[in-house]
This record gives sequence, structure tokens and C-alpha cells, in this order.
Amino acid sequence: SIMTKPKFDAPLRTGVSVLAMEGDPSGHVRRVRLSDGSTLDVDVVVTSLGSIRNIEWLDGAGLAAGFWGVGCDAGCRAFDINAVITTNVFVAGAPHVLYDYQFLAMEHWDNAVLGAQVAAHNMVCEETERRPHLLIPQFWSGQFGVNIKSVGVPSFGDEIMFTQGSIKQRRFAAAYGRRGRIVGAVTFNHGK
Repeated sequence: SIMTKPKFDAPLRTGVSVLAMEGDPSGHVRRVRLSDGSTLDVDVVVTSLGSIRNIEWLDGAGLAAGFWGVGCDAGCRAFDINAVITTNVFVAGAPHVLYDYQFLAMEHWDNAVLGAQVAAHNMVCEETERRPHLLIPQFWSGQFGVNIKSVGVPSFGDEIMFTQGSIKQRRFAAAYGRRGRIVGAVTFNHGK
């Protein structure tokens, strides 16, 4: 995530990566150069590591498996390599109707548990009793004394609005939007 300074009304930037960081004489990062050619003055840089899905064991299985995992429908039925829904292979996960049916990799135990429950239910029930996996992603975490909460998929948004509090005080609520609707929200040290 990149927050600009001192302009707090700057738009959220997605689809870009950091190519270089420049520091001041005391060793604090002050500028970042982005893959779209722009440069930003910054106060804070937050880095994170992802995970690599273990899908090699599915080689030759005929499933639509790749970097993002195994493709499936909202009922957790896997797609084959021709994008046809299988009738007997289920996975814990699903594209979400609220996020334009994009395949989202939600790295949270909630998604794994609830997705597995939907997949198991759909495996053993009649087709008319199947249900979709419609989990709204959410998490909370404490990082370096900061309480962080998130709901929805903030990275799906292309707009951000700080609705309460202040970035300067490091206590705020932010809403992320896309095409006129809220798709996620994040709070830092903002209680309920």
C-alpha cells in the first residue's frame, strides 16, 4: 500500500509495483519510483510477502489450475482446462458476485473453512439444494501497536475516501469504492 504525503486526497493506485526506494541521510524512506514511471514522496512504506500456491500435484489432471489456484464457479465446482464446470471436483473458494466474479485469492482461514463447508455441502446434496460461497472477506490484526481491521476487498477499489479520523494521527476509517459503490473498508486504531 502506498500513501502519499501531504496530499491525503490522492487516489488509490492499483496494478503498479515499487521499482526503487530512496532514503534520506538518516535512513528513512522518502521517495518511491513506481512501475508506471511516476515517483511519490512517502512517509511510510509497507511491504508484505505473499504465498505461492502448491498446484504442481495437479499437473495432468485436466483442471484449470494456475498461479491463482484452481478456477471454480460460485458453488465451488472446479473448471476443467476448457473452462467447463466439472460435476465431481470441488474446491474451497469461489469467484464472488460482488467483485464482478473475479477469481480472488483470499488468504485467510475463514475463507478456507467456510469455502470447504460450502464445497462439502454441495458435494452431497441435490443440485437444487446447492448454495454459493459468498463470504465477504474480513480480518483484523495488531501490527506494531496498531489495530488494523478490513472488510471487503479494498484492492478491488479504484477510489479511496478517508471517512473518519486522520492519517496524521494514525487513527482513521477509509472506504474503498469502485463504480459508485463501496467494495471494502479499512480502519487503523478506530475501534468499532
